[in-house]
Amino acid sequence: MIFIDTDSELPHNNVGIVFKDKKDAVRDELIPYTKAIHADICINDSSNKSIVIGYMNGHFFNLSLFCLHKRSKQIIVLLRAYNEETFDICRNLCKETNCFKGNGQNIFHLDRFYIKPEYRGMGIGTSAYIEFYNMLPLYLHQKIRYIGLFPDPITNDLNFDSMYDMPKSKRDLTIQKLKQFYSSLGFKEMKIKTEYMYTDCYNTSYNRPFADWDSVNTH
Repeated sequence: MIFIDTDSELPHNNVGIVFKDKKDAVRDELIPYTKAIHADICINDSSNKSIVIGYMNGHFFNLSLFCLHKRSKQIIVLLRAYNEETFDICRNLCKETNCFKGNGQNIFHLDRFYIKPEYRGMGIGTSAYIEFYNMLPLYLHQKIRYIGLFPDPITNDLNFDSMYDMPKSKRDLTIQKLKQFYSSLGFKEMKIKTEYMYTDCYNTSYNRPFADWDSVNTH
């Protein structure tokens, strides 16, 4: 478990990310190459007590190790380790970036990013994402080249899919706002499938210095 605080000029002085280890429900042969991630988003309340106000979930794929072991022809098997949405986003991310070729470039699917409504609009989401982004490679002991996502409106219910419950006009507006948010963090639409977005971690302005990245294991 890792807890990180970051100073901020916003009303919330501390935005923390707490990574929680979880057992991967994948085939044993795939465990070295992928990992499911869960992290709670925390802030300090008025009594300086840490409270959970949201979470981030996702899936890491160690394509550099996969290629080192000469398994790149089995990339579809690896990307199917989780659900259909993760598979489709990561499959298109691989096509967009060619990250599975050569020595391979590691990728991450940001599946769910949720903050309770009463804590939105104060910059907490941006602070939380940047902390998560910078600490994830240290938690994994792996470099990450690309992060892909589907800017889909969600609720805190893991079984709830807003696609089937929101009026189309409201959904389209919400997706537009989500895309603007992620664009501000360095994401852009995939050319191959524009409803998905991705970012190149090596070209992001708020990335930690490359000296820090070089201290992270590659395999």
